[in-house]
Amino acid sequence: MFKFYEYERPFDEGKIFYFGGGGDGGDGGAAAREAARKSRVAGLKTGIRGIFNTPEGAPTAEREARFADIESRTRDFFTPNFRQDVGDARRELGFALARRGTFGGSAQIDAESRLEDKIRAGEREIGQRAIGARTEATRLDNLLLTDLLNQANQDGSLTGLLANARSGQISSIDTALAGATRNQIEDQFTNVGTLFKDINDAAAFSGAAQQSRQLAALLGNNQNPFIRNTSRTGGGTSTLA
Repeated sequence: MFKFYEYERPFDEGKIFYFGGGGDGGDGGAAAREAARKSRVAGLKTGIRGIFNTPEGAPTAEREARFADIESRTRDFFTPNFRQDVGDARRELGFALARRGTFGGSAQIDAESRLEDKIRAGEREIGQRAIGARTEATRLDNLLLTDLLNQANQDGSLTGLLANARSGQISSIDTALAGATRNQIEDQFTNVGTLFKDINDAAAFSGAAQQSRQLAALLGNNQNPFIRNTSRTGGGTSTLA
């Protein structure tokens, strides 16, 4: 409400006249409507954030459970086939050792050690796929949160935004899982049957090389193993052995 004073004479008490817009600030209620809109937007954002994070900023228990679930589902996708491959590889290596009749030797120990290395490599890859799936799901979920907060700025429907949040979270999990399981893990056991052969061949090569060095040393010292020295003091002969 506005007012002004009118003076009839220079020293008379002024007369007060009132006029104005009925107490709405003269803006037709625009300020009040904007304040109400901002309040609604703040409420929307609070509701949306509550689906994703606790007031302290940590993921909600439900959200954390979804991330743990995608890790588990990724491991479950790869593990059965991997275990089958491990069993087949152990049997194949056992057959290879049996065919050569060399159980218990150093070559067997070496071959089995190499097989265990391959198994651990496969387990690491499965673990990395599972962690990667969780990381991707978290990234997609954070993008969804940002998008929903932007929608809230447009003063949308709380019911609609919450529905979008739920469906978007499910989609994030499905997309991350599909990406993690699109390709099979690398086959670690394609050459298990040759592990023993490779080790045996390497051992044979090493043995031959050692014999060659020994022979070279003998010949270098004029100790030809094919010549028998029958020399005597004052003379003698050398004959072929």
